[in-house]
Amino acid sequence: MKKHIFIILIFIFLTVALTFPLVTKIDKYSSGFSSTDELLAPVWSYWYWQYSLKHRLDFWSTDFLVYPFGMRIYGDFFPYIYVGAIASLSMFFNYIAVLNVQILLNFIFTGFFAFLLVYKLTKSRMAGL
Repeated sequence: MKKHIFIILIFIFLTVALTFPLVTKIDKYSSGFSSTDELLAPVWSYWYWQYSLKHRLDFWSTDFLVYPFGMRIYGDFFPYIYVGAIASLSMFFNYIAVLNVQILLNFIFTGFFAFLLVYKLTKSRMAGL
């Protein structure tokens, strides 16, 4: 793992450089398009996770959507570790900051694991970068 720390640092640098104003205003603005509302769905999910924990509501379904029948929010596949980490962050930071941290970590981890895949296939670090 020590030999890959430099690679992780490269992807952290690239993520910060390519999304530069986002890092300095991480709790005020979100990355994405201004003409779409697709960024509002995760923000609502973060809010609902915290709301359901505080008010002892069902975490899996809600009647806030499709009222009065309600709906199941998550399907059969549920990423427990991911939701636990995001729900924990949303208790300490505002929802926009949590969304931005999630986006930045996705860039970093996607680049790093793509590097590992290419390195495994080609045995070349330069091909991975």
